[in-house]
Amino acid sequence: MRKGMWKKGLTVAMAAAMLAGPVSVPAVFNNGVSVVKADEDNKDQGIYVLMNIPYAEFYANEVVNNTVKVDAFTSATLNKTRTNSLVMAAGSYHTKTDGSEITGICYPVKVNSLDDLKDYKQVKDSDSVAITVTNRGKTSTTTYTGKDSLFENESYAYYVLSETPSYYKELTKTADGKASFGKAQTDKTTEEITDAKAVLKTETSYGDFQLNLSSDVSEKIGLDQDNAKVYGITINTDTKSYGLRHLENMWKGTELAWSVGYTTAVHGCPTSSEHYKDLQGTTIKSVTYYTNAGIFTIKVGENGNGIYVPEKFDTSDFKVENADVTSGSAKVTVPTLPKAYDAEYAVEGLTNVSVENGTLKYNATGVKPGQYTLNVTDKSSKYVPFSTSFTLTTDNVVAVYNNNVKAPALVAAKDVQADDFANFVKNIQKVSVNGKEYAASGKGAVKLINADGTLVTTADALKAEGTYNIVVTATGYNKTLEFTYTNKSDTTATKPSDATTATKPAATTTATKPAATTTATKPAVKPVKKVTVKKQTAKVKAGKKKLTVTWKKDKNVSGYQIKIATKKNFKGAKTYTVKSYKTYKKVIKKLKAKKKYFVKVRAYKTVAKSKVYGAYSAVRSCKVK
Repeated sequence: MRKGMWKKGLTVAMAAAMLAGPVSVPAVFNNGVSVVKADEDNKDQGIYVLMNIPYAEFYANEVVNNTVKVDAFTSATLNKTRTNSLVMAAGSYHTKTDGSEITGICYPVKVNSLDDLKDYKQVKDSDSVAITVTNRGKTSTTTYTGKDSLFENESYAYYVLSETPSYYKELTKTADGKASFGKAQTDKTTEEITDAKAVLKTETSYGDFQLNLSSDVSEKIGLDQDNAKVYGITINTDTKSYGLRHLENMWKGTELAWSVGYTTAVHGCPTSSEHYKDLQGTTIKSVTYYTNAGIFTIKVGENGNGIYVPEKFDTSDFKVENADVTSGSAKVTVPTLPKAYDAEYAVEGLTNVSVENGTLKYNATGVKPGQYTLNVTDKSSKYVPFSTSFTLTTDNVVAVYNNNVKAPALVAAKDVQADDFANFVKNIQKVSVNGKEYAASGKGAVKLINADGTLVTTADALKAEGTYNIVVTATGYNKTLEFTYTNKSDTTATKPSDATTATKPAATTTATKPAATTTATKPAVKPVKKVTVKKQTAKVKAGKKKLTVTWKKDKNVSGYQIKIATKKNFKGAKTYTVKSYKTYKKVIKKLKAKKKYFVKVRAYKTVAKSKVYGAYSAVRSCKVK
């Protein structure tokens, strides 16, 4: 078990006794420990208080060779700054009652005498502050009393502690009477962690850089505890260090971000970058945490050799124009590159990629419509990589509605290959139902069309009896698909999966009236025999940044479909199609190292240009090496 925030030790006298002056005879508690005397009789032992310290003062003796002061955090998120139960704000304090900033850190401090604190506000057990916040639509009021009321209080306000803390800063007065705080001290050796993994991101929505430490770090330094507090964090190079602040730089225990001047605001909050600018082009060697479980230093990089922070430059004007998928080219605007930048261009899913004279060129053979990303990297790795997305489009109509009320589904249009149809379904961006739009992916997505094209008739948007005007919009397809679906009570008993057996209606079926002589005879068209596909089995083996997926070969099917995702619910999953029943293995490359992936496999059989899918295998999970 990890030690708590406070370590029992020699107690101090109550504040009243301290202010009253020295006592002639030491008082003794029942445990036999003498009460520490105040004022001049106690100078050698000191008095411990909990004090609000501005960021700049807290970090003044923690950072090395960095003269740029650490600013208060200016917030547009007025509730999170005032919610002490959140790890992102716990350990901090603020002076403004509107929550517009986080001022600094509430930390134990040792003083020689209470006389050193005469210019500051003393907080007592009788003091309290009520803070009302609204988070995620819920409004609540919390009353903080005693030392907890320091959370919303003035800088240098303090509370006299009755126990000796296991870590603290020592306060001294400068010649002009200002408070100065020494380097954080602890009664135990600062713990060093050498086996942590760390990843540096050069693109993040929280700043210009983001450093993610492996999840096991939380447990090792006590951040997995309910009462966990992070007072401060420093990022350290061989020669310099940088102090981080709550919310802007540290919002989750092991996810840290900072700006160097290119990202000027995050979620409406202005960023402060001056303190961190020259982190570019250096190597981060370690990260030091100041928590209520102790002081910890985490070494980063392979074998503790550090992680290089590449230099950033303005890439805001980087753009690729959308283009026809068959053109083999697209207009591109490349930002001004540093002279030493040795650019290399790549687009996943495209071959023979090159950029020259404002034009992106690629081999258009077999390329399908959709969104693509142009990635630019510096071969020397001195500068940051950067990227931008664009769309390759088509005017072709690849999907139609089957007009089957018992098994409503999108199916491949005439002469359209199965993989082209599957690509359309995969790229569905949104579905409009009677004028109301539903996103097909991302936050708040609503699934209305399955991967095989069948309508999800049980969805809230479609389950009521009635007629629905549906418009399907897919990324890369310039023409929307519009149709009318009617939900009747006598047809909804049929499962959506039955739609896969339906054949695409001939173009004349909706316009041609039956001939007068057909009233007594059945159509000459033979019914489609129902096809069933067996449930698949799957195995997964991990490799270096890759997974090998194997399954049971089935000579009665046309091929197989593999889904892989980083989430168990397969949100954001990628789909791979194997078009031969003889193939029973698929190697999936370019995966993230040390990341857990979930995989499932199903077989399919092509019937009249439609696919009949079997049930997915049991979900397999595996951590990539």
